Order: sequence, then structure tokens, then C-alpha cells
Amino acid sequence: MKKFKTFGAIYIGTYEVLLKIFEIRTESNQLKEIDCLRMRTELARDIFYHKKVSFETLEHLIMALRDMKNTMKTYGVDAYDVVAGYALRSAENVYFVLDQIRLHCDLEVQIISNSEQRFLSYESTAQTPLFEQMVSSPTIMADVGGSSLQITLFENGKIVTTQHIMLGAFRVRENLKRLGQKADGMEQIYDMIRKEIGAFLNMFLKDTRPKYLILLNDQLLNVLRQMVSYKEKHLLSRDDFLRSMKKMGKDISYTVTGQSQMFDDPDEMFLPFYILCDSLIRELEFEGAYLPGTSVTEGMALEYAYAHRYMKTAHDFEQDVLSAAWSIAQRYGSYHPHLKAMDRMSVQIFDATKKQHGLKKRERLILRTAAILHDCGKYISLSESPQCSYTIIMSSEILGLSHKEREMVAMIAAFNHKDDVGYELLSDHFTEAEYLVFLKLLAILRVANALDRSHKQKFKNVTMSVQKQQLIISISSEDSITLEKGLFEEKADFFQNVMALRPVIRECRR
Repeated sequence: MKKFKTFGAIYIGTYEVLLKIFEIRTESNQLKEIDCLRMRTELARDIFYHKKVSFETLEHLIMALRDMKNTMKTYGVDAYDVVAGYALRSAENVYFVLDQIRLHCDLEVQIISNSEQRFLSYESTAQTPLFEQMVSSPTIMADVGGSSLQITLFENGKIVTTQHIMLGAFRVRENLKRLGQKADGMEQIYDMIRKEIGAFLNMFLKDTRPKYLILLNDQLLNVLRQMVSYKEKHLLSRDDFLRSMKKMGKDISYTVTGQSQMFDDPDEMFLPFYILCDSLIRELEFEGAYLPGTSVTEGMALEYAYAHRYMKTAHDFEQDVLSAAWSIAQRYGSYHPHLKAMDRMSVQIFDATKKQHGLKKRERLILRTAAILHDCGKYISLSESPQCSYTIIMSSEILGLSHKEREMVAMIAAFNHKDDVGYELLSDHFTEAEYLVFLKLLAILRVANALDRSHKQKFKNVTMSVQKQQLIISISSEDSITLEKGLFEEKADFFQNVMALRPVIRECRR
């Protein structure tokens, strides 16, 4: 019997199609890359200029996918997955492209959101040897992609914030073609990048100096391996990194057409990636840099391994989500004592009614995130806070939640105080199954909110139990709870309609 599983991961990005084949070693809890195939693609150019994928690009894409599928057959992979970056969704002929791939390659392609794409890269990075040691100190993780840049700040082993910046290598490449002939063209490009990075630094790093930089970019890593024999398990000091980048910059030759040659690997995307990474390194004051050499494909393999229990995760991603949610709540001035009470009581209700709602651990995390963020919109408007909360949540990256899960959190916040929650209002957002999950989580949040309606945390020693057809909420309080009891019945009615269980407050005498 094999002591490992083989997995094929195909990622269709904005500038390349990538296949990696991995061995998943169950005994050692390790992922080992055994083969890699890459093909350049002009998806980004087609979508940027023409809003659709050209027939020529699609033909090359289909040829590459056929070759990759044959390679996976040669290895006899146990399983495989094919995903495409979120940029493909903006192509006008996206469904035609997916249908042609299905017909000619017999492959089902899933288009993932930016949140899912970045999380896969992060998930694979979290498995690397130095990760936990680094993020215990202030650390910046920069994921430099073809269409955008994502910057994540860690402190005390958890995520503080994640920001998505629409500045990727493709946009830099187009500016190089447009400005490359001007005397100050390169300086203008660097200024543009510094402005974007500077906005992040001014808003989120005012009082924090990152100790480490984790840089996710294969192109730069491959060149560093050639230049300085860089090994992924090692840290580079900032001075050594700057020296390597300076030497690298001298070796790049750039032509009018926007193509660069770097060593023995001609790649017109390298120079844009180099400029982005060089700008980051110069703008950030850090001590050590780490290039783990991980990408979306490693994350895909890990997702498969975790789902089938072939491997165990080395990092608590759930705490990342909650930490990011608390950071957002703090940024928008939410009242923490109330949120802590909401979080605690929502979890108590969820755990006490498991048999009634049938939801799992993932839904529990969504509920906790909603409890923490449900009031953040009050920072913008007290009268329109539910809609403002929705906008804030949907505009905030929460690494570890998918786009659909973040939308669930936002919808719970938006409908927390609305009477009409009929499916016709939400059918554009949720399937019927997702709608039922939404109703259950909303019902729990409403009851928890009613228990602290005054925001004074009057209830002490709260315990919950299910008896017959009732959820008995036993509390003790030194203050009057007339307000809470008066507003509780309406929330209890909604909860009963959703859960077939009646919440009842039972006050214990002290």
C-alpha cells in the first residue's frame, strides 16, 4: 500500500497556466513537488484591452491544458483540480471559454474569488518551516500577482489586516510600454507604485515596524536561486536583499516592445514583477526577508490533503479570521464589550442547539464573524448602519473566508433588523440551501443581540440548555432586565419559526 497520494493542481492565471504534481506524504505530514509545467498566456492582455478572451489565446490555453492532462495521466495522479483566477470572470465570453475547455479537454474549471485565490497562497505559506516563528513578530506578507497586489499584516501570530491593491505586474508592464521611452518614465512608474504602497503604510503601519517580509513571487525567487543560490528555508537580511536586487537590475535588458531577458529565461513579465518587488523592499523597513516559493497550486494540494485527512494543518486559520474581524471592528469604532458579549452568547446558543440546526464548525465561524462585525456600519451612519455594515464587510478582505462566506456575514449584518427576510429578496445571493443557513445564523444572532439590547452586559452566569421544545436561557442579573425581556419576544418568535424551538429567559435568584 502506498504511503503517499499524488495530486495534480492546475491553475489558470492572468499571465500563465501552471501545473504542479505533488506527493502527499501522510506519515511525515509533508507535501513534495515532483513535477511542474508552465505556459505563458495573454489572458490579462485580452481581458484588459478587449474585455474577452481571444480565439488565439483560447486555442493555446486548450493545447496547454491537454498537455497537462496527459502529464497527469502519465503520473497516474490519485486526484486533481483545475481552478482559474478571479480575473477570468470579468471576460465577457467567460462561459464560452469554460464550455470550450469542457468540450475539448474534459476538464471542469472553477473560477475562484480573490479571497479564495490569496488564501490558497497563504495556506501553502503557513506550512513552511519559518512561518510560525516569523508571524509571532510584526510581519508583512506581500503576494505579488499578475493583476493585483495583496498585502497582509501579522502580529502575535495572527492576521491584523489584509488589503487588496489593484496594482499587478500586467499594469506595470503596460506602463512600461507607454512610458519606457521617456527620460523619467521609470521614475514615474516607481512613483505610482510608491503612492499605492505608501497609502497602506500610512493607514495600517503608523506605529508598527515589520520585522519580517514574506514575499510571494515565483519569478523573483527563480532568479535569486540562480544569483545567490538562495534556499527557501533561509532568511535574507534587508541589506543583502537590496544588494541582490541592485545586481539583478543591472542585468536586465529592456526593449521597446516591453520584453526583457533575464539570464537564460526570457520572460517579458519579469521586469514588471521585479519593479513591484523592488518598490516593496525599498518602502518597507524590515530586518529579514523570506521567499517561500509557494503558490496557489500548493494551496490546492493542501486543501485536498486536509479535506481527506492525509495531512494536518500547522496553523490556526480560524483565529486569523476572528483576529481580522476584531481589527475591522476596532477600526470602525465598534463597542467591544457588546461585541464580546454577542460573540460569547451566539456561540452558546449555537452549541446548545446543534441537534436543531445541524450546522457545522464552518458555520460557527461565520456566526462569530457576523457577531463581531454586525455593528461596524454605525461608524458611517446610525440610521443606515445595517447597509453600511454590509458595505464595509464586502469591501474588507478577510483572509480565510471565501467570497461567499464573507457575503453571508455581510447579509446577516444587513438583515439583522429587517422584518422581511423572504427568499425572493435574497435569491440573487444565495441558493435555497445557503438561504436556510443564513436564516439559522440570523436567528441566533438576533436572540444574542436581544440578550444585550442595552449594551450594558446585564446578564451574568448565562447558561443554555434545550428542554422539550424550548431553549432555556438561564441568567442572573443585578440590574433590571425589563428592556431585554420586552424586546426579546419578537426575536424569540423568529427563532422559533426557523428552529422549531422557543427561546425562554429564566432568571435565577441570587
